Amino acid sequence: MADLATTLLSGLFVATVTSLLTVRLALWRFHSEKWWERKAELYSRLVEALFDMHSYNRQWLEDFLEDREPSEKPSVAKEERKKHLECLWSRFQKADAEVQKIAVIGAFIVSDAIADDLAQLTKANRTAEEEFQYGDAGEVVRNCLKATENCLARVREHAKEDLGITRKWPPIVKKIVSGI
Repeated sequence: MADLATTLLSGLFVATVTSLLTVRLALWRFHSEKWWERKAELYSRLVEALFDMHSYNRQWLEDFLEDREPSEKPSVAKEERKKHLECLWSRFQKADAEVQKIAVIGAFIVSDAIADDLAQLTKANRTAEEEFQYGDAGEVVRNCLKATENCLARVREHAKEDLGITRKWPPIVKKIVSGI
């Protein structure tokens, strides 16, 4: 009878400890996955915002350079370009606000490297705004465009690193390559 009680109690103890560990690990995994999803969503919004900023600067620069060259294009095309640029400007403003928001509060979620990248972009854009009135507008926008492109490239790399995203070859390709 004592052996039966000992067996039952030891089995109950092992089952309880195992259940507690399983629940703890499941909760840890759930929280880790939710945090990863939140970070991935934030990085996605950030990359889209940087793309919108890039699109506006690129289109503004193209229009600026095109307007400098004398041409006899119909005014309808210029009006369409102007409307398109206004739409891009609206998206740029929203994107800039999103980038500023992430730069200020994002260090809580994004990596420190990305927070630094966004601070550099913000500084470059503020410097460009100050130079816009006194300098060559085309050169100022080129600088903004280059700063945005550089920031976008760095953000992509840092986001992949932070999220643990790596490009892996399928197992069959690894076997083929190792066999060569």
